[in-house]
Amino acid sequence: MKIFEITDKKAYLNELFAGDRFESFYLYELRCRSDMDYYVSGKLAETEEAADTSGYAVWGEVRKKLLTVIGTEDIPKTMKLVLMFNRDNILRLIEMNNIPLSPESVGGLFINISLDQNGMTATTGTSIKEFTMDKTLEHTWDSTVEKYYTV
Repeated sequence: MKIFEITDKKAYLNELFAGDRFESFYLYELRCRSDMDYYVSGKLAETEEAADTSGYAVWGEVRKKLLTVIGTEDIPKTMKLVLMFNRDNILRLIEMNNIPLSPESVGGLFINISLDQNGMTATTGTSIKEFTMDKTLEHTWDSTVEKYYTV
């Protein structure tokens, strides 16, 4: 786990809600306070369509809807957004870096984005379904987020 300070909140939020850098991530959850408190779970309803995916909404497909709900006038007072790397990208990350884990053993790779009066941070998170002392995946994910997802 690594924490990255986001210095330009407005640019980062613009990239999240209007750019393409995060569009293939899954929405795990969003908590936001602007004019009201909002909570959105990214978990899809049980349908045939959801059975073919991770079970979570794709951020690129829902972010504009969410933006209309939480508003575009001001930066939210607080926000916690949890995005999950999609399964195809997890497979590629494992293969490209020769990580000694099967893709099925990875529960998820996460970016937790927090915004409050003290600032904005992006924190990495990994979930592995089996015990391992090897931290290669965690370190690789930290580097990937630092290089590509901290703007």
